[in-house]
Amino acid sequence: MASGAALVLGKKDQVSNHTTSVTRIDEAGNQKTTVLWLYVSDKNSYALRADAIGPGNGIGVLANCDSSGEGVRAYSDTGIGVLGEALNGGVAGVVGRGHPGSKGEPSVGVIGSGTYAGVLGSVKGNAGYAVFGESYEGGTGVWGESYGGVGVMGTVESTRRNPGHAGAFFGRVMIVGDLDVQGAKGAAVPFPDGTLRRLYSMESPESWFEDFGEARLVNGKAEVRIDPGFAAVVQGPYHVFITPCGDSNGLYVSSRTRKSFGVREQQRGKSTLVFSYRIVAKRKDIRGLRFVKVKSPERPKARPAPKLPTKPHDLGTHPR
Repeated sequence: MASGAALVLGKKDQVSNHTTSVTRIDEAGNQKTTVLWLYVSDKNSYALRADAIGPGNGIGVLANCDSSGEGVRAYSDTGIGVLGEALNGGVAGVVGRGHPGSKGEPSVGVIGSGTYAGVLGSVKGNAGYAVFGESYEGGTGVWGESYGGVGVMGTVESTRRNPGHAGAFFGRVMIVGDLDVQGAKGAAVPFPDGTLRRLYSMESPESWFEDFGEARLVNGKAEVRIDPGFAAVVQGPYHVFITPCGDSNGLYVSSRTRKSFGVREQQRGKSTLVFSYRIVAKRKDIRGLRFVKVKSPERPKARPAPKLPTKPHDLGTHPR
């Protein structure tokens, strides 16, 4: 057979109920069975080509493995093991589905492993997603896990014209653990002109909670009850800052307990007026050590991504 010639296994519209296999013995005397083995020597040919012709939902290649082996295994010395392309607006180049077992065992649709990236996604234009994760019924859209490194990392090359974002979340965000920010931390607040403006957060070398309120001084005396919810999440001694809302001889904190604090007017005054207070205490659930050292993760080193084919593969003319 000439190099690159087509191997005809059946005629068009031919139907067969026979299964053919080839059995061979390796050097160790072990029996191995290969259903079909094809080889071509010139670089522009196909060792195996299968086409699903017609308007239906045919399948070009169907591979099945009933045991714990693999349905398809592909090798390439310096190229690509498997390349999937969706032509003419197709759904996807590659689709991976993981179905649970008879006892509901978890499964994975696609597993990627590599020294540069396990899964590499790229997109052209501003309307697509390099990596898209979707979840239903309380699952997780995208999950990143690392042992000693970074579970999920996002970087952006910002400019004044296009500042960009390393990450964006639309909806509630929950962080279980510490949050360290190198840079401004604040709230984006709507302004009357329709823009969003940044208001910065107050910072402290230790972890504090604070509460605010108003109380009334009567005949120079007041007893202020601390909110039980606030008292339940703080510990240790607390600070109280008082601002009188009227003329007086000055106010001071006369007593402090876990449930309340007392306020008196100085010089035994007998004023009756409203005052504001601010109470500050340390968090109860964490230690919040003072000026704890923080180690920042290293930014990934810039290196070129693996080169992918720039145009669809030339399928040629089907040998009908």
